[in-house]
Amino acid sequence: MREEQHLTQDELGELLEISGKTISSWEKERSEPKIEMIEKLSHIFHCTSSQLLGENHDDFFTSPEEALQFILKQDMFAKFGGYDLDTMSQDEIIDMANDIAQFIKMIAKRHK
Repeated sequence: MREEQHLTQDELGELLEISGKTISSWEKERSEPKIEMIEKLSHIFHCTSSQLLGENHDDFFTSPEEALQFILKQDMFAKFGGYDLDTMSQDEIIDMANDIAQFIKMIAKRHK
């Protein structure tokens, strides 16, 4: 995505307030960005974090009802707040559930 936006590693690093070497390390899969960086990247590239990570959502959520039930079961996530499910569109609820599931999957991979 960085190259599609015609950004150098250093330019993207400046936007994220990190070094271009860190971007290079991610691209060469020597390290992985932290969740906060994934969120910042998704805002820069105007996509969901799941899209950014190139994950297939076949095993995640497509219906808003299913997504909402999943979100409501995430006690730890609910404690941090900052979102209002009553004002979110169905697509936003699905995206949020998929993002949460993706983060859980990523963390599980990291700690295998």
